Amino acid sequence: NQNEEKIAADVKEFYPLPDEKRLVILKNDGVLEIYYLENYEEDVREIKGTTSKILESKNISEFKKIDDLPNYFLALSGSDLILSEFDPREPLNYQILETDVKKYFLEKKNLYILKGNGELLKTQLEF
Repeated sequence: NQNEEKIAADVKEFYPLPDEKRLVILKNDGVLEIYYLENYEEDVREIKGTTSKILESKNISEFKKIDDLPNYFLALSGSDLILSEFDPREPLNYQILETDVKKYFLEKKNLYILKGNGELLKTQLEF
């Protein structure tokens, strides 16, 4: 199809950001990128078709956007559960919420965490 545009290769998962000007792409190698769908001149200046890496050294295995906080996401890096912002500027804005995490699930503000030892925790994200 002549209207198709290849954006990226080796993609594991992706989400459009609320401004509809950017995509967040998780690559199969654990790299998390922001792809700019058009020229972007807000908190950073980027040209259409370029990418910026987020948490480059963290080797992300999965990530989920937070519906009530559209500029933030949860991610697993090894067994660390990370809360971070979709913002490539230094210093990176992230926090390790929990370690030894096997699985997690977010329902509204309730965050359920399954630990490596089989313990299931429930906490609330404050926002």
